[in-house]
Amino acid sequence: MLVLKPSKIQGVGVFTTTKLKQGATPPLFNRDWVFRKRCTGRQRHYCVATKGGYWCPRNYHRMSIGWYLNHSDAPNCSSATPPKTLRHIQAGAELTIDYNKL
Repeated sequence: MLVLKPSKIQGVGVFTTTKLKQGATPPLFNRDWVFRKRCTGRQRHYCVATKGGYWCPRNYHRMSIGWYLNHSDAPNCSSATPPKTLRHIQAGAELTIDYNKL
């Protein structure tokens, strides 16, 4: 249903291989994150900064596909937990979220 491919937005992105209806919950994360007060070095690129610390992958060698979601000012997925589609999404489209709403 979801694959990683080169993105026109930046680097690698998450793409759907099937149509998704509005309100669907794509399988992006497997509860593989952990909260840390600090995050250093290159690992910081894969963490989500919040007040007081960072949400980071538990295992950087086996990250869920959701960690590769790119930002869009007009996203097609919510930044909520769990993420839901905000509109119908065609097969082959890149899934995006608004990083400013994390």
